[in-house]
Amino acid sequence: MGWRIAKENLISPNGLSISSNKVLTGTAILEIGAVQDSQNLSLIIKTARSLRKTLKS
Repeated sequence: MGWRIAKENLISPNGLSISSNKVLTGTAILEIGAVQDSQNLSLIIKTARSLRKTLKS
């Protein structure tokens, strides 16, 4: 089974439940712990925002 959305979470193929808040938290951790790569960070933030919008609709 592939990626799917259940209630307000994205479910990975291995069954991991991922909320938009977890994605945003992960982004913050990456920003604090690593040299900032603005292109990758931008992609991560856009993905998190898109996920949040999808889950709210």
